[in-house]
Amino acid sequence: MLELKNVNKSFEDTLVLKNISPTFEENQTTVIVGPSGSGKSTLLRCMNLLETPEFGSLKMGRLFVSGHIPAGLHYGNPLPVAAQFEEIRKSLCG
Repeated sequence: MLELKNVNKSFEDTLVLKNISPTFEENQTTVIVGPSGSGKSTLLRCMNLLETPEFGSLKMGRLFVSGHIPAGLHYGNPLPVAAQFEEIRKSLCG
């Protein structure tokens, strides 16, 4: 399961995500729809830490990141994060 709580993300003066709190269950397909510019891609980028949310929490398995997501966990350094997620996936799924 992937759970986000109260995720906020802005670009300069534009608030793109405001207190977003979706939960994505394991082995379920989820469709994210909305008009252009509504934050769909930003949400996905925050979920995989390619963008750094200003506030909120992200939980996946035993990984829990809360508050301000550390700067090292974003687009500038994606490989360690990918490795962490892979280790978590292996520990959960075998």
